[in-house]
Formats: sequence, C-alpha cells, structure tokens
Amino acid sequence: MIEFGIGTVQRELTTPAPAGRRKVTGWTRREIESLMRVGRAVALQGKLSEVLDVIAAEARYVTRAKAASILLLESRGRFHLAASTGLSRDYERFLQSHFISNGLSLSRAAADGLKPIVVDDVLTDPRVNRPEARDWKLFAMREGYHAVVSVPLVTGSERSGVLNLYRADRAWLGSEIEVAATFGQCAAGAIHSAKLIDSQRRQVDALERLVAVLRDQTHEHANRLQVLSGLLSLGETREASEFVSQLMALHHDSHASVIDAVQHPILAGLLVAQMNIAQQRGVELYLDPKSEIEKLPSSIGIAEAVSILSNLIENAVEAVSGLPPARRRAMVRLTQSPTEVTITVRDWGPGIRRETKDAILRRGWSSKSGHSGIGLALVSEAVTAARGTLTIRNMRPGASFCIHLPSR
Repeated sequence: MIEFGIGTVQRELTTPAPAGRRKVTGWTRREIESLMRVGRAVALQGKLSEVLDVIAAEARYVTRAKAASILLLESRGRFHLAASTGLSRDYERFLQSHFISNGLSLSRAAADGLKPIVVDDVLTDPRVNRPEARDWKLFAMREGYHAVVSVPLVTGSERSGVLNLYRADRAWLGSEIEVAATFGQCAAGAIHSAKLIDSQRRQVDALERLVAVLRDQTHEHANRLQVLSGLLSLGETREASEFVSQLMALHHDSHASVIDAVQHPILAGLLVAQMNIAQQRGVELYLDPKSEIEKLPSSIGIAEAVSILSNLIENAVEAVSGLPPARRRAMVRLTQSPTEVTITVRDWGPGIRRETKDAILRRGWSSKSGHSGIGLALVSEAVTAARGTLTIRNMRPGASFCIHLPSR
C-alpha cells in the first residue's frame, strides 16, 4: 500500500508502452501454473486469509517482484492490509497504521479508475515527491522499493481492493504490467469465491449451533414433562403444582433479565437456551446487568454473531465444568455505543497458559482429546471478517474474551 497523493500524471495500459516495454503475447507455463495454484486454494475451500496469502505469493512469483501486498476494501471505502509477502515487519506495521481513508493515492486511484497505476521510480516520479508522500517515500527508500504497480481487484461491478507489487532493481516492462493486470482479474474472482465460502461456512456453523441448542432444550423439556407426568400419575397434585410454579418462576427470571437487555430476538433466545443448558451442567451462566444492546452492527451478520457467541459460551462452560461449585460460573456482557458493539464472555476457569494463547485461535488446536479445535478459530475468522478485534486476557481466576465490532 502506498500513502501519498497522486497528481495528474499517471500511466495507464491505454497509453503506448515506451521503448523497452514489450507487449505480452501469451501466458507462459510459469504464469498458468500460478493461476492453477490460486484456483486450487479456492477449490480446497481454504480460509479467505489462506487464499489471500497464496494470491500474494503467486503474484510476486509471476511478476518477479520483491514483495506484494493485498489491500481489501471495507464497507466505508477504506483499505486494510489483508495479506503480504516479502514485506518487512516494520513496513507491514507502517501500512497497518496508515489506512487510506481520504484523498487520492496510488491504491485509491487504481481502485477508482479500475486500471493499473505504475510508478517506475520513487525518486523521480512527481506523485511521490508531493508533500503528503514524504513519510512513504522515506520508508520506501529505506526498504529498497524502486518501482511499484497497483492493480485493481474487480469482479463484475464489485471492487474487492488492490494488489500492490514492489520492485527493487528496475522499472516495469509492459509485459509484466499486463501479466499483473490479468492476474489481478483472476485473483479478484478467487477472492470473491473465497469470501462466499467463508460466509457459508460461518452460516453452517451458526445453524449447527442453533440446532444443537434446540436439541438440548427439547431433551430438557421432555425430562420436565416426564417428571410432571409422574407426579400426576401418583396423584401428587400439590407437588406437581409446586413444580410447575418453580419452572414458571425460573423461566420468567431467565427471560426477563435477557429480554430487557437484549432486544435482538435471536440473540436473546440463544442466551436463554444457553443459560438453561449451562444450568443442566451445574454451571451458572448469567448476563451482566450492564448489558444493553438493540441491534447488531452492519459489519456482521446474525449467522456470524450466533457463531461467535455460541462458541465463546460453550468454551466458557466447558472451562469451568468439574471445578468447585464457587467457580462453576460464566458471564456474558453485550454492550452498544454509537461506534461499536462489544461482546465479552468471561469464565472462572483455570485460565489460558501463556504458551498456548496464540495457538488456541488456530484450526485443529485443542487442549482436550476428541475436540475438533475449530471453535475459537471460527470466532477469530468471523471477527476478522467484520473488521473487529478479539482480545484475550487471563483473569484472577479465569479468562476473558472481549470482542469489539465496528458499528459500520
């Protein structure tokens, strides 16, 4: 990503290639194999982040660039760094802390103009010598980036973002720019497909969670009906009446606190069901009195929200099951402000060991045998897709998972 204003000078593919820029006449085996590797990553239904990593690596390979980065567009038209290869950690942090939001830039011009934008020499190009480009120019010189090309990622009418390629030794050949442009078109389709697969995966997980909760509730209600039927068959009408009264009081208490604070019907129903299931396991799951939420932010769908909340609650209940009664509890807090929605799930379990804090978010990792190890990975993926943040803290005792989701 390049953070600088762009003037009236820009080279586009519609202008004749200068001397030394040869036109591409066909795809080489190297380029075709790279496209096949991108297609294979999508076909294997890899995560969006994994597909983006493959695209960045293959784009760097086919264009013989020193480094590559992919910037995806957010709903408000801002960019964020989604993948990179060959960039130093310092440069990645520089990009992540300088999201493009206003004004013109190389990436912005490519995305808006739907054409590759080329800088052959960062030392002499008039766009790089503008005052607003000073910070980037110094960084580029330190990193050794001599030439840069920014390629739009477009599928139909959807603009996904841009692919930026960095070179250290020489200007771009016309053939290389055309390869980058064509590769970008194919990559945009792959990104679109990977996004759809990611979304469908989260929706399936959310549905499975809801079905599991409903199945457990059905089992619980069946048990209660059997108890009630047994009391009535024995003629114990007084005990049956008291049992019904207790159930009604419990039902009202759990519903009232949730419905007053959580006005989203699906989330409220999910919380009530999870509370009942936790109670069956001897765990007190309660909603923090400070909770208050009217609706989900536009940055996340209900399927993703269900997946996040279900996985965090189930992990919290699992963490405290089997502990002394005083620690068999977990708390959920849902709050909303004009700028964000916050989801916090805290347990009083053993906490998270420092050496496993990063590993728990990886697919397939689990501290318990027989577990798939995808729950927290799905949470992390859903939060990232919604441009949110996930913070994990050890408490005294237990652990806290706090998620911040932007309102737009």
